[in-house]
Amino acid sequence: MTVEVLLFDLGGVLIEIDFDRVARSWASMAGVDESRVLNDFALDRHYDDYEAGRLSAAEYFAHLRGHLRLDLSDDQFAHGWNQVLVGEQPGMRELLQQLAQRYPIDLFSNNNPVHEPTWNRDYADLLRPIRKQYLSHLLGARKPEPESFTRVLAGIGVEPGKVLFFDDTLPNVIAARNAGLQATHIDLSKPASVAEQVTQAVAHCS
Repeated sequence: MTVEVLLFDLGGVLIEIDFDRVARSWASMAGVDESRVLNDFALDRHYDDYEAGRLSAAEYFAHLRGHLRLDLSDDQFAHGWNQVLVGEQPGMRELLQQLAQRYPIDLFSNNNPVHEPTWNRDYADLLRPIRKQYLSHLLGARKPEPESFTRVLAGIGVEPGKVLFFDDTLPNVIAARNAGLQATHIDLSKPASVAEQVTQAVAHCS
């Protein structure tokens, strides 16, 4: 089926992320051994609920404060949380600009109200070709929850099979395919860059 809309994940696909940087930042601010925080920090159900808008930042940080045994303020947790953002994936800014001349481009990200203003500010040039952002904490559902794709597709307004979706998390790609989208798994372990993998997928579907 002809592709009419490109839909991109953010973290991993457009922006490199590293959760170890988050744990190290929290450990440094709290003056504790970073290996303990690295070992104890996990993307658990509280994290999922936070990204789906079912927990506020204050509620999630309260969970982290107890679980990680860190004496940090909400502002300190937020500062460390934003250290997850490393930088643009090489070549993606130029590629988005090129693709935007042929397709509407949307964003679908598992996200939260602390990260959103930070990456929208720091990566404004990268994201300029993006037509619309679909963010989990505003949707009330996160990938790979089927309802998240239903809500995104309702916003896009085209048949699912005419949307080409890119994500670096395989369960999200499988969920997208189950929802009827064309979906490409961006494998960050491959020698080919993200930009190269996206270019190949778009060429294959054109």
